[in-house]
Amino acid sequence: MSIGRDSALVRKEKLIEQVKLLGQEVIDRAEDIVGENDFRYSLDVRLIFSHEEPPEIECTSTYMSKKYIESLTSEIIENKGGII
Repeated sequence: MSIGRDSALVRKEKLIEQVKLLGQEVIDRAEDIVGENDFRYSLDVRLIFSHEEPPEIECTSTYMSKKYIESLTSEIIENKGGII
């Protein structure tokens, strides 16, 4: 093998190990990542790898407004005469 090919193989193996480590971290922290919220609209979990920086786990949650949901629920109940 050439030196370039050897270093590419080492980078590949290192990246595979980083993916496995971050994947396990997501598994270990699943409850913390999900958290406690009844109004979560979406949850994005990204694994970010860079040559210059250590690997990162980025979690982004989008939430619906509790007051908005409550107003919609009240409106539905009023429009249906209290029958859901």
